[in-house]
Amino acid sequence: MEQYKRMALFAEVVTAGSLTSAARKLGMTPSAVSQHLRALEADLSLSLLHRSTRKLTLTEAGARYFEGCAAMVAAARSAEQALARHRDEPQGNCVSPHR
Repeated sequence: MEQYKRMALFAEVVTAGSLTSAARKLGMTPSAVSQHLRALEADLSLSLLHRSTRKLTLTEAGARYFEGCAAMVAAARSAEQALARHRDEPQGNCVSPHR
């Protein structure tokens, strides 16, 4: 489960364009985001991002991995939206008052 959270975090960092922007959106500190990214890269034994003081760029592996991570996040959001629509639909049988 932790791996999926880190995948979503990685997708957010790439989408936001910076650790700071992603951290702000996720309600985390930039150092915590960086820590999770390092742990993800260690688990994968791959570098996903080239980091400099000014910008982040994806490695080739990071670009490929981002596609899957972004798709996972989109699928999770879609599932939540479908569930919300289902929850908000009226339940039970509707009986017409004019029978």
